[in-house]
Formats: sequence, C-alpha cells, structure tokens
Amino acid sequence: MRYRPPERKEKVPLDVKAFAKRWFLRFLIIVGLIVGLIFLLRAISYAKGLNVTEVVVSGTVYADNQKIQRSIEKYLEKPILGIFSRRNIFLISRYRLEEYVKTENKGLKGAVVDIKDKVINIKISEYKPDFLWCGDTPPLVWDEVLTCFYVSEDGFIFSKSPFFSGNAYFKFYGPLGEGFSVIPIGSRISDLTQFFALVEFRDAVKKLGLKPESIAISGLDTITMQLSRGENREQAEATPKIIFNKNQNFRTLARHLEAAIAQEELKNSLADRYNKLLYIDLRYDSKVFYKFLK
Repeated sequence: MRYRPPERKEKVPLDVKAFAKRWFLRFLIIVGLIVGLIFLLRAISYAKGLNVTEVVVSGTVYADNQKIQRSIEKYLEKPILGIFSRRNIFLISRYRLEEYVKTENKGLKGAVVDIKDKVINIKISEYKPDFLWCGDTPPLVWDEVLTCFYVSEDGFIFSKSPFFSGNAYFKFYGPLGEGFSVIPIGSRISDLTQFFALVEFRDAVKKLGLKPESIAISGLDTITMQLSRGENREQAEATPKIIFNKNQNFRTLARHLEAAIAQEELKNSLADRYNKLLYIDLRYDSKVFYKFLK
C-alpha cells in the first residue's frame, strides 16, 4: 500500500487588528477590575467603623504633650501610598508609629502604642533630669538667668527647662557632641566615656569639701569647673575655679587635689579665706597651683 502524507491545512492569515483588539479589551477588563478593587479597598479603609477616632498621649512630664499629639494626628492624616486611610485599625503599624513618635520628638526615651476600641493609646517614657546644659560658654554675670536644657544621667539633652538662676541642678557648658544640629534636644554633651569621667571627678571634688556648681568644656583642651562662690564674695565678677585639661586622667587629678588639700597651707587657706579663692590649677602634671585674692 502506497504511503500518503497527511493533508496539510492551509494557514489562515493572522488578523492582526482583531488580535490586538481582543488583547486590548482583555487588558482594559483587567485594569478595570484592579482599579475597581483598589477603590473598593480604599472605601473599606475609610469606613468609620474601622478608623481610629481618638489619640491619647500619656506619661509626659517634661515633653510637650500637645505637640506630640499634633505630630501623631499629622502622621495619621497622610494616606498610605496616597490611597488608603492610615487611621484604619488594620493598617496601622504600631512599630512604625512608635518609631515616628521618637523620630519627631528626639527628647523621648521611648513610646509604646496600644490600639483598643478605635482609640490609639501612646504611653511615653522620658529621661529624668540630672543636670542642665546652658550654652557654649558660662555667663559673664554669675547670677544671669539662662536658657537651659535638661540633661539625663548619661549626658543626653532631652527637653528645654524652665528658667533657672540658682543651683537647682549642676550645669554644663560647652560645644555639643553627638547628634547636635541646630536644636540641642537629642544631642549629647560629649562622648559617654568623657562625660562619666567628668561626673565622677565632680563627685570626688565634692567629697573633698568643695562645692562644684558647673563644668565648662571649651572648644580647645581646657575644662573649667566652677565652684560655689561662698558668702561675702569680695569681687562680684570673680568665681572660684578648678582648671584642668581634657586629656588628663581625672582620677589621678582627684588624687593630686586630695594630696594638695591635705597640706596645711592650702587646707588652712581654704578654711579661712575660701571667699577669696580664685582658682586651683591642675594642668601641670603632679603640681597643683592655686591663687587667692589679696
């Protein structure tokens, strides 16, 4: 039997216009479904029953409660991707909101967000004030009222303080370190190692019977610790000081100062003529220099 090849079907020419029309119609249907779904989800995201109705901020003592609340409201008013309501209880990211609150309010220690019954409750944790930072340099007039900022126990500036002209808190002066831009809040007075060493040296000076009131860190190497003026100060502009350098070992300085005060001459002078003390200079190795008003 002779082999007969199968008959080949003639190819029908492709109707490009019809093909394009079908695919364009499918594309429009798909796009329409996606857009319709987005609008449906958008409408659901803005449903009143699913949106936060109130923001409650608690735990603030030093921070501006109303400022924090306004910043949160501003954050919630910005739609997600420009489409969906950020107030929707299912779309709110607690973690992102906590980070936003801390970023916008740099003086806060932390924030915890809880959402219940369409109410956002934000519990603020703050630093506690141990010191003040009152600018780059000490005032020319010793009792001048200054603009100061609260400082935590680890040298972090977290809030503007009321006006202080007395010695309610130990004061720091000097250029700021880490985090400083234009506003001091969120900055540090210096690196942690130096700051803790300075506080330790202050405590050592207090144990020796002196009364330190502030520390001024210059932009160079010199650090000046101002002491209590004492009663009946003879020259209004003269404040007693302890002078030392940044690169010195502060524990060693404390021992040198203790040894110097143990000497009869300085010990008796401090007891009898403290209100005339000008300075005690610790910048020169193991030598201690001091000067009193005549």
